[in-house]
Amino acid sequence: MHVPLHATLAATSASGEAWFQCRRCGHRQSARVTGMGEGAQSFLNTAGTAQRRAATDAVKDIQRTIRVARCPRCARRNPGATLRWALPHLVVIAVFLAGGIIAGYLPTWLDINMSDSDRDICKWLLPLLCGGTALMIVPIVLWTRWHGIDRRIDWIAPLS
Repeated sequence: MHVPLHATLAATSASGEAWFQCRRCGHRQSARVTGMGEGAQSFLNTAGTAQRRAATDAVKDIQRTIRVARCPRCARRNPGATLRWALPHLVVIAVFLAGGIIAGYLPTWLDINMSDSDRDICKWLLPLLCGGTALMIVPIVLWTRWHGIDRRIDWIAPLS
């Protein structure tokens, strides 16, 4: 029996108008924001799922982007915006690190028939592989996405 294990990935963008209000200086202004979306589809999903998910994510990204935008007047971000933006990525790092620690200590906890030196290798190697990989990849993703945020916002001239 042959089971196809392929996946389809899609990326798209959406453009929309959003309002920005600075909590530091009180400035309000409208902007045209480009949202970026990514979607995935496995063999279990119907055709077009990846494109639909990417389009939905792009529309949601318009609001995510305007929430972390720099104020056009004072050039500062709203308080807590950076942490709210980075928090999901930090959770990913924590989950990978916790998974590595659990997998590394599992032979000790379950009293698996291993030598003590092999158990010590598991205790160090698996957390380093899981957590270290996440600690190398996630910051690169964060950096590339963070530096593209302000370029996706076109401020519309405020009405006097």
